[in-house]
Amino acid sequence: MTVKKILCPTDFSAAANNAVEYAACLAKKTGAKLTLMHVDPVPFLLLEDMNNSVMIAYEKSREENLNQIKDQCLEVNKTFGITCDYNLDSINLEQAVALKTENGKLCYLIVIGTNGIDNLSQFYFGTNSYLVANKVECPTLIVPEGCEYKEIANVVFASDYNAEDELFLQQLKDFMENYNPHLYVLHISRKDSPVSEEIYHSFCNLTNEALEYNEQIEFKRTVNEDVEDGINNFIHGTQVDLLAMSINHHGFLYRLFHRDIIRNITSVSNLPVLLFHK
Repeated sequence: MTVKKILCPTDFSAAANNAVEYAACLAKKTGAKLTLMHVDPVPFLLLEDMNNSVMIAYEKSREENLNQIKDQCLEVNKTFGITCDYNLDSINLEQAVALKTENGKLCYLIVIGTNGIDNLSQFYFGTNSYLVANKVECPTLIVPEGCEYKEIANVVFASDYNAEDELFLQQLKDFMENYNPHLYVLHISRKDSPVSEEIYHSFCNLTNEALEYNEQIEFKRTVNEDVEDGINNFIHGTQVDLLAMSINHHGFLYRLFHRDIIRNITSVSNLPVLLFHK
């Protein structure tokens, strides 16, 4: 998964502007092309009366947003010296991003900002950033508003020891080729047992052989009744620059407590979270 194209949705908020800067830094580091995207949904009222005042207000707003994204694109080009263009769409964000990333052919990485949970709906269903990441097929990097870009030296991949984890770790390795970071592969066991210990060692050996990370990969296993708590405890006790996880609604992380741990972590994390899809 060598990064060639980065898509960064923006609504011009502080969180989105921070994500644009983060994406621009990634693009500069990896040599990827950056595309900024803003969505102006067509108001429902326009379907009833295309000549009313709503139409005038919508067109004015769209023109302002077009000028704003043009200016932002020019500023990114000037500041970071990268290839940057823009798109203005008229459908909802999830659909617009999905169209840009169909079959992973048009975009290899989405970078999207978040300001965490700020209303009751997001508490129950997840942030807009998480909802986008949950609908698209290509990897998505969710960047918290207060997170500034820095060189990625340490990465944690939260693993459920699924057979597909080897594929995601290979993609992660390709993505990180410009950083050469230390990688922690972390698994949280609900209970300790000889069987789980044996599975852990087998997974470590097979993955090491397949990936050839050499000394840069370090496997960690922690016993904790709460998987989310176990991941957070490890992150807080380690100097980590990026958390990587895979979205799987029917895998271990979901079945264990019948709740979406990934949704919760991406809502409150102070770290960038890179999500892969199963």
